[in-house]
Parts: sequence; structure tokens; C-alpha cells
Amino acid sequence: MTNHEFFRQLLRFCDSVPEDLSLVDFLLRLRSVLHAERSRSAFTPGDLLAILERSLVAAPAPMPAPADYPQTEATFDDVIAIIDAQLCDLVEMDRAGTLNKKGREFGLTSPRGNHWYNFTPGAYLECGASGVWDGIMDVHLLDGGNAFTIDMEGETTPLSADDANTTPEAMEPFGWETVAALLENGRLRE
Repeated sequence: MTNHEFFRQLLRFCDSVPEDLSLVDFLLRLRSVLHAERSRSAFTPGDLLAILERSLVAAPAPMPAPADYPQTEATFDDVIAIIDAQLCDLVEMDRAGTLNKKGREFGLTSPRGNHWYNFTPGAYLECGASGVWDGIMDVHLLDGGNAFTIDMEGETTPLSADDANTTPEAMEPFGWETVAALLENGRLRE
């Protein structure tokens, strides 16, 4: 799968996420699905998309105990620790009354001091992917031979042939460290 194909499919997935699915509920479901993948050491982009799809219909995992962010981000256990710490942040922000605060897209700091910029599953995943795959949000996509960019709101801007970098790049399989980076970039990337 190329970066262009992956990004198109990720945007379609983000558009399919029910509007009433909170980031907390999504992360609990993702946590549940990832447990079934514990023995994996590598993922293709298609594997990641399938995991995300299953997360929409999976039963949520129970709310974990409060957790801290791990010192490393390279194993399955680190990925689960990141999800647990993020869930703790989101729950504490909700209890403090800041989670649904106006202007939250400009950033919030959790009671534990962690910064957040994305509060819906779609924004979280789009920003996470952009952070991991170095600007995938700005990638020039092809649709019927026409090049364009897509901004954070999903709006397209056509590009002239001179401005378009239309060469798709194959995406290599990746490990838990990339999944961890996706989660952290989902929280931190504006």
C-alpha cells in the first residue's frame, strides 16, 4: 500500500467514525482490539486500518486504573500504558470540566500536566498519522489523475502539474513503536 492509498483510506475511516463516539470510548475499544494483536511484531498499513475498523464495533475494555506514560515506546505493553495514561488524562479533564471547554482545539493541559490538542477519534488519528508519517496530511493525492492536497477539515485544494509531487511511496511494515508514536502524536500534534 502506498502512502497515498493509506491516507485516503484513513480519511474515509475517520469520516465513518460515528459523531457520538467519544475519544474515551474509542480508546477503550482500541485497547480491547489491540490485546488480540499482542503477539504481533509487525503491522502493515492495511493491518492498522483493519484494527481501527474493528475498534468501531468492539466491546470496550474496562476502564483501567490511573497510569503514567511509559519511559519507552517500543512494546505492546508500552502502547497499552500510553492508552491507559491518555484515558486517565481524558477522564480527569472531564471531571475538572475542561474536556468540553470552548477553544480546546487550541490545546488543553490535563490536571496531570500533559498537553492535548485532539479530542475526537477522527482528529486524533489524522494528526497521529501526520506526525508519524512526516506530514502525510500534506501529501499530494491523485484522484483520476488530478493532484490535490487535503487540509485538516478534509477540504481539497487542486495543484498544478508543476506544484504536484505525485509519486506515491510504498509504506513498509512497522512495529509497536510506530503504533505508540501514532497514539502520542494523536494527543500532541496540532
